[in-house]
Amino acid sequence: MSGQYVHFTRAVPAEGNEYARSRYFTEVHRLYGVLDQRLAKAAYMAGDDYSIADVATWPWARNAELLKLSYAEMPHLGRWVEAIAKRPAAQKMVQTEAAIRQHDGKAFQSATADQLDRFFARGKYAKG
Repeated sequence: MSGQYVHFTRAVPAEGNEYARSRYFTEVHRLYGVLDQRLAKAAYMAGDDYSIADVATWPWARNAELLKLSYAEMPHLGRWVEAIAKRPAAQKMVQTEAAIRQHDGKAFQSATADQLDRFFARGKYAKG
């Protein structure tokens, strides 16, 4: 859901996509509320041990400002994000992402309509 929200806010023109933006914004907030409730009962998503569920979810949940989340309103989610951020592998991921963004942080903004269609498999590149 976070990926859909990001897609409709970064890669798709705003005009005509108000429903999609609102829909995914609402769903992201609902799901992170569920995650906050879960993390009130366990250190990590699947229990006491760090797992692939945490690895897959943390990169999305750590971007509170992008998703317009308030960790003050979701304190267990905030605790979890901070705990994982201290892990060496998470720090390496953040550094790698920063290097990629520094290299070409405006790829979507400078892409042509045809390039975006190809990347997102839409228009003449859509299957089916």
